Amino acid sequence: MIPDRDRPISLTFSEAHLHVTLANGRTVDMALADYPMLAAATAEQRAQVQMRIGGLYWPTLKLDISLLALSNGMATPRRKERICEG
Repeated sequence: MIPDRDRPISLTFSEAHLHVTLANGRTVDMALADYPMLAAATAEQRAQVQMRIGGLYWPTLKLDISLLALSNGMATPRRKERICEG
């Protein structure tokens, strides 16, 4: 379980990375190369992120990134189609 102090509060993109700032002030960086769908997304698609205590979710991309994966340096994208299906 992720403590509230570790929830994401903001994120920015550089050319090759996603930078996530947590409530505790820590920044977690992730290589976009690990998430090709996010790397290829438009700025508008990237902006449609939902920041949750457990991670980041892009509904239009159906991409969910766990904060546990980010904080452990693991690239583990998970698709949400089965949850989003009718």
